[in-house]
Amino acid sequence: MKTLVVYYSITGRNEQLAKGVRDAFTRRGHTAEIHGLKTVVPLSALTGVLMSVLRRPSKLAALPPVEDAEILVIVGPVWASSLCPAVRAFLNALDNLEGKSIVNLVVGYGIYEQLMRKINHTLKVRKADKVVSRALRLKDMDSHDKIDDLANEVAEEVLP
Repeated sequence: MKTLVVYYSITGRNEQLAKGVRDAFTRRGHTAEIHGLKTVVPLSALTGVLMSVLRRPSKLAALPPVEDAEILVIVGPVWASSLCPAVRAFLNALDNLEGKSIVNLVVGYGIYEQLMRKINHTLKVRKADKVVSRALRLKDMDSHDKIDDLANEVAEEVLP
């Protein structure tokens, strides 16, 4: 099975989590690729938060090749209690997810379960077969052991 891990990170924490998830799938014999979302114009913290509050997507430099993936993992930060603009743009670009299992990891300073549920609804409307989600706090992802534990947990839950 091919797994695609898509993430957005400015500080590197979401990138570490994305790499941990990729490694968990690889250890289970899956081909796992990772793709960091890049915006056309780099976002400053202030611009990014303002766009998040206004629920505006940013323009992405390129979209990752989702069509070949059987499992899609999305790792994205929460800014100002909303989805960051790069991940919002990526979700907006997703069309038919039929036949795909999705792992949705929402990471912020608090636990944003309501935001996670909104994303899950969007994924299900786009016909995702299975959605596994976690609303995570940054402070709970502060070590490689914690990241590995979470990555193994979601890999076990989504894999047949």
